[in-house]
Amino acid sequence: MAGFASAGPGRQTEFFEGAELYAIYLRPEFERQGIGRALFRAVVTELIEANPWGLYLTALSANPNRRFYRSMGGREVNAPDIQLGILSCPQVGFVWNDPVGHPAR
Repeated sequence: MAGFASAGPGRQTEFFEGAELYAIYLRPEFERQGIGRALFRAVVTELIEANPWGLYLTALSANPNRRFYRSMGGREVNAPDIQLGILSCPQVGFVWNDPVGHPAR
């Protein structure tokens, strides 16, 4: 398996009303081959049919893949910190109001 993507209804409606990309992961040897873009587009196409309000994700601020989300058209926004055990970790959000060319409502 090269990787996976997981998405569904937004879990943080106080942050953004729309669908949420829960995870997208590629094994390192499959990066930079267009597979991540294909996974992202497949998930977005499926989500937009169920929720035309857009898409968001949250990631740790230290996530080295933030550049990928920006390259896919994500607009970086503030997001609430996440509690991991006793640590409060800063996050960043990415929002796509019109992820596949459909008008966001």
